[in-house]
Amino acid sequence: MEKPLLLCFLMMTRCNHFLSLEAQVPGTSQDHLQIFNIEAKQKMKSYQMPEQVLALWDSEPIKMFDRTANLANNQIINYRCDPSEKWLVLIGIAPGLAERPQLVKGNMQLYSVDQQHSQALEAHAAAFASFRIPGNERDSILISFATKSSNAGQVTSKLRAVRIRIGIAY
Repeated sequence: MEKPLLLCFLMMTRCNHFLSLEAQVPGTSQDHLQIFNIEAKQKMKSYQMPEQVLALWDSEPIKMFDRTANLANNQIINYRCDPSEKWLVLIGIAPGLAERPQLVKGNMQLYSVDQQHSQALEAHAAAFASFRIPGNERDSILISFATKSSNAGQVTSKLRAVRIRIGIAY
C-alpha cells in the first residue's frame, strides 16, 4: 500500500496540544517528522527519520467530555485547563449574525472534572489563574474570559474574572 505524502494529526493531552506533521522526503523512503506545541506556537522537534514512521504514541487520547449545544457548528480555537487539572475550558467561534457577519460569536464550555458537569457561556477567550484571597489557607481558582456583544449597533467588549467555587463558576 502506498503511503500518503503528508500525514497530520493532533494529540490533545489535558493541558497541551501537540501537532505532528510527517512527510515522506521525495525520492527516498525516509520520513521528515516535525512536532509543534500549539499552545506555545513553536516547533518542538524536527527530525529526519532513517525509516518510515509507523506509530508515534503508545496510548490513546482520553475523551474528557462531550461538547455542549452552544459549541455545535463552531470552529474550536482553544482548550485549556487549570493548574490542578480539575477545570477544563473549550472555546469556539461561529459566524456572526447576518447584519454583522464580521462580529464572530464566541462560545465557551467550562467543565468540572470532579463533578463531570459543564456550563455553557458566551466568550471569545478564556484563561485560568490561581489567587490566594487574604485570610484563606488555600488558593482559589479563577477563570477570566472575554466577551463581545452588539446592542443597537454598539459593540461592547468585557473582560470578566470569576472565582470558581465547588460548583460551577458564578
